Amino acid sequence: MNFTYFFHKNGFLQLNLQGGKTKTIALNQNSGRIIWRLKDKITNIKHTGILVGKDLDTGEQMVIHNHIEHGKPELTTMTDFNKGKPFHFQKGVCNNASKEVIKIGLEKVREGKPYSILFNNCQVLTSQACNNVRKSPDVERISIVAAVGLFVGGIFAAAVNR
Repeated sequence: MNFTYFFHKNGFLQLNLQGGKTKTIALNQNSGRIIWRLKDKITNIKHTGILVGKDLDTGEQMVIHNHIEHGKPELTTMTDFNKGKPFHFQKGVCNNASKEVIKIGLEKVREGKPYSILFNNCQVLTSQACNNVRKSPDVERISIVAAVGLFVGGIFAAAVNR
């Protein structure tokens, strides 16, 4: 996505879009906070995003997130982000200030790097914006479970083949 942006001192974020269009987002006390929703109840995988603020034209909350469905990071509405599911605020405080979190998220949208379930997913985007660390806790958790499963399966297979 090709755009420029500017943080106004009065609490607004202005996006200058292609074709001379602009979008103004009102920042608030939750702007820059990391939010999440469950992808499904079976895996307990969290889909994370960055809450930006309220679009003054539509009145909708705007979120930066990265999802396989879209193939790259994007700035979208809360409705698109949460898919009718409740969202929650991530516990803890980011190392980066809220505007910096949003700025890093917007830069990821501008870069348009393709989604990768292992290396460029929603959690990687939000952990990098929040704490300057490329990390996906759910991928790490699933990898550990898979590694333990392979190890136990290998021991079992070796015992059976004796």
